[in-house]
Amino acid sequence: MVQMQSAKRLAGYDYFNQTQSASYRIISCTDQQKCDIEKGYPYIKGCDDDTEGCKFDITYEDGDWTTGYLSMDYTTFRIGYVKTLVQFRFGCSYLDTAKLPGIIGGDNNEDSLPRQLYADDPKFSYCISSDLSQINVVLFGPEARIQGQPVKMLRNINSDFYFIELLGVTVNNEEIDVAASVFQMSEYGTRGFIVDSGTPSTWLTSEAYDAMMKKMVQLFGPPVQYTINGTEHFEICYDSGKFVDGRPPVIGFEFENYLLEIKESNMWYKIPSSTLQCLIILNGQNDTVSMLGSNQLLDVNVGHDPNKGLFYFDDKIKCPNP
Repeated sequence: MVQMQSAKRLAGYDYFNQTQSASYRIISCTDQQKCDIEKGYPYIKGCDDDTEGCKFDITYEDGDWTTGYLSMDYTTFRIGYVKTLVQFRFGCSYLDTAKLPGIIGGDNNEDSLPRQLYADDPKFSYCISSDLSQINVVLFGPEARIQGQPVKMLRNINSDFYFIELLGVTVNNEEIDVAASVFQMSEYGTRGFIVDSGTPSTWLTSEAYDAMMKKMVQLFGPPVQYTINGTEHFEICYDSGKFVDGRPPVIGFEFENYLLEIKESNMWYKIPSSTLQCLIILNGQNDTVSMLGSNQLLDVNVGHDPNKGLFYFDDKIKCPNP
């Protein structure tokens, strides 16, 4: 059984001290089924000449990265009931840029947590409350809340992302002037639209972002820029006096037969002690994936049903899930 030690702490969380687990082991390069470089491309790197451990290396869409060893352990999950994975596979990082205590891998591959828990039915859902005092949960398999508005999910054999079919982006129900092909999934999964629970902000490719900027200028005039603590930089900011009744425009994401409108508090950041409001959409690069970030989906139940190829949004229930 895994034991969590308090010898090292970061932001109130414990690091996993693998030396305290008698069942922990690093996956060997001789284990070709689990250390499959071809199947695990580009994440599984295999072994260096000076080690027998199977290495992984991941770079996330926001630029953060982590590297370490593919590992296994006995792990117990309490998800309404107790479920133990005798050979739970995970990446044990020894170097990363994010400085986070750990990330649950929910990608659409066989090593993801949903598929390890329920290989035949890897559904899962989450609902993150805007009330930061709340404890939020992720529900797996039969416990998952697969409800609300279904959106077509696309599978790409060259990528583990859950791509969804975005048709366009709207500002107060007016579409930005960008071709739908900008959001279409490319053959190798280097372009398209995803929902990323691990990235707080929404990113659009430069082509789509430029179209968003053009629409804002048409409606409200040239924006101003604002930088927070020299790190977070917003390019589209307006004094609330520019908006009708001081309310910023509603940003929507258009899918087939459904328009997901993001509520104001999730899409616009109010600068403290100021009347300035900034759009929480960042400018990505061309030929890259566009993504809807987790902050824009606060108080929305998000459901994944890979077997049926459907993604669900439900903003009618109370978060967090019980």
